[in-house]
Amino acid sequence: MDIYKYKQERLRNLIKESGLNQSEFARKIGVSAPALTNILKDKDSPGSRGIGNRLLAKIKDKLGVEETYFFPGKSDDALSLLQLNAENAETIQYISTIKDPKTKAMMVKIIKDAYKTALTLIEED
Repeated sequence: MDIYKYKQERLRNLIKESGLNQSEFARKIGVSAPALTNILKDKDSPGSRGIGNRLLAKIKDKLGVEETYFFPGKSDDALSLLQLNAENAETIQYISTIKDPKTKAMMVKIIKDAYKTALTLIEED
């Protein structure tokens, strides 16, 4: 398996799943659009750049996606966890408006349990 192509494919999937276009995604992770274009080029193309540790660190910092997402045989659940974060953003915002302490505590427990389950699945992989 060509790790260069594998990492590129994972990055393309991450961009697609983020719902952002390539320029927006680049801005979100703190790189220029041309730099991201060069990262996504075939390795034999002039100006191509690999997906290095600095880029992986930026993706982790800005999106919460672990570096393991970019390596074969590692957890595919990182993207699922990212999607869980996005889907729960509205729920979390709603929970902050709940006045009843018992209802609020129950909702927080549900969210915590969901994250705990997702993280356990990742650790077991």
